[in-house]
Amino acid sequence: MVQKHGTKELTEMLSLVAAITKFIYEEARGDGLSYTDIAKLLLDGDFQRKLAVAVSGITLVDDEILDLDGIEGIGLARFLLDTAEDIISTPIAA
Repeated sequence: MVQKHGTKELTEMLSLVAAITKFIYEEARGDGLSYTDIAKLLLDGDFQRKLAVAVSGITLVDDEILDLDGIEGIGLARFLLDTAEDIISTPIAA
Protein backbone atom coordinates (compact mmCIF):
# COMPACT_ATOMS: atom_id res chain seq x y z
CA MET A 1 0.00 0.00 0.00
CA VAL A 2 1.26 3.48 -0.92
CA GLN A 3 1.78 5.86 1.98
CA LYS A 4 -0.20 9.12 1.79
CA HIS A 5 1.76 12.20 2.74
CA GLY A 6 -1.09 14.62 3.39
CA THR A 7 -0.68 18.37 2.96
CA LYS A 8 0.74 19.56 6.29
CA GLU A 9 4.13 20.73 5.02
CA LEU A 10 2.69 22.18 1.82
CA THR A 11 0.12 24.14 3.83
CA GLU A 12 2.84 25.46 6.12
CA MET A 13 4.87 26.60 3.10
CA LEU A 14 1.82 28.28 1.59
CA SER A 15 1.17 30.00 4.94
CA LEU A 16 4.67 31.45 4.82
CA VAL A 17 4.18 32.66 1.24
CA ALA A 18 0.83 34.17 2.26
CA ALA A 19 2.42 36.01 5.21
CA ILE A 20 5.08 37.50 2.93
CA THR A 21 2.48 38.42 0.31
CA LYS A 22 0.23 40.08 2.90
CA PHE A 23 3.15 42.04 4.33
CA ILE A 24 4.22 43.31 0.88
CA TYR A 25 0.63 44.14 -0.06
CA GLU A 26 0.03 46.11 3.14
CA GLU A 27 3.30 48.03 2.85
CA ALA A 28 2.79 48.78 -0.85
CA ARG A 29 -0.70 50.13 -0.13
CA GLY A 30 0.63 52.25 2.72
CA ASP A 31 3.77 54.33 2.38
CA GLY A 32 5.52 51.88 0.03
CA LEU A 33 7.91 49.04 0.69
CA SER A 34 11.39 49.92 1.94
CA TYR A 35 14.48 48.12 3.18
CA THR A 36 13.53 48.97 6.76
CA ASP A 37 10.15 47.31 6.23
CA ILE A 38 11.87 44.13 5.05
CA ALA A 39 14.16 44.23 8.10
CA LYS A 40 11.08 44.67 10.29
CA LEU A 41 9.51 41.57 8.72
CA LEU A 42 12.66 39.47 9.12
CA LEU A 43 12.96 40.41 12.79
CA ASP A 44 9.28 39.81 13.58
CA GLY A 45 8.80 36.85 15.95
CA ASP A 46 5.64 35.57 14.25
CA PHE A 47 7.34 35.63 10.85
CA GLN A 48 10.41 33.84 12.22
CA ARG A 49 8.20 31.10 13.67
CA LYS A 50 6.34 30.64 10.36
CA LEU A 51 9.67 30.55 8.53
CA ALA A 52 11.12 27.94 10.88
CA VAL A 53 8.03 25.74 10.62
CA ALA A 54 7.90 25.98 6.82
CA VAL A 55 11.61 25.33 6.31
CA SER A 56 11.67 22.39 8.72
CA GLY A 57 9.45 20.32 6.44
CA ILE A 58 10.51 21.64 3.04
CA THR A 59 11.95 18.30 1.91
CA LEU A 60 8.50 16.68 2.18
CA VAL A 61 6.65 19.23 0.02
CA ASP A 62 7.50 17.48 -3.29
CA ASP A 63 6.10 14.17 -2.06
CA GLU A 64 2.95 15.88 -0.79
CA ILE A 65 2.39 17.53 -4.18
CA LEU A 66 3.01 14.30 -6.09
CA ASP A 67 0.34 12.35 -4.21
CA LEU A 68 -2.36 15.02 -3.91
CA ASP A 69 -5.83 13.63 -4.36
CA GLY A 70 -9.00 15.52 -5.24
CA ILE A 71 -10.09 16.14 -1.67
CA GLU A 72 -6.66 17.47 -0.68
CA GLY A 73 -6.60 19.65 -3.80
CA ILE A 74 -9.98 21.11 -2.91
CA GLY A 75 -8.78 21.73 0.66
CA LEU A 76 -5.68 23.54 -0.60
CA ALA A 77 -7.74 25.58 -3.06
CA ARG A 78 -10.07 26.60 -0.23
CA PHE A 79 -7.07 27.53 1.93
CA LEU A 80 -5.67 29.70 -0.89
CA LEU A 81 -9.02 31.38 -1.53
CA ASP A 82 -9.46 32.17 2.17
CA THR A 83 -5.90 33.48 2.31
CA ALA A 84 -6.37 35.67 -0.76
CA GLU A 85 -9.59 37.06 0.68
CA ASP A 86 -7.79 37.86 3.94
CA ILE A 87 -5.02 39.67 2.06
CA ILE A 88 -7.18 41.80 -0.21
CA SER A 89 -9.66 42.69 2.52
CA THR A 90 -6.91 44.25 4.65
CA PRO A 91 -7.74 47.92 5.28
CA ILE A 92 -5.32 50.54 4.02
CA ALA A 93 -3.00 51.71 6.80
CA ALA A 94 -3.47 55.35 7.76
